[in-house]
Amino acid sequence: MEVKGRFVEGKPIIDIYLEGSENPIDVLVDTGFNGELMLTEDKIKDLSLPVIGDNEYMTASGDVVPTTVYIGIIRWFGRKRKISVLATSGKTNLIGMELMHFHRLEMFRSRDRLIISKNEKPS
Repeated sequence: MEVKGRFVEGKPIIDIYLEGSENPIDVLVDTGFNGELMLTEDKIKDLSLPVIGDNEYMTASGDVVPTTVYIGIIRWFGRKRKISVLATSGKTNLIGMELMHFHRLEMFRSRDRLIISKNEKPS
């Protein structure tokens, strides 16, 4: 099984499916983000995700930013998975490395090819 993505203005994008959403959500694949998922505050409001607490995260510029943490259920490689969702006041939804454990990420920007596949035997 694979998740196929694309490049939009040079940025790696995949579609994810969260419970509560009728349509897929475009997310940027961010290898510098250690969490599972970060969604805009507007998207979280649209999905009516339940709050589980508050936390902080460090931005790419090194700033520490307070955020609210929500819980969401994603369809990921054929299974439902409960994940932590961080809120951002920014305009970009992000998928991070915590969701990529035991997965392989292949990106070929010049060929507009982005594939996430499940690594069956972790090494």
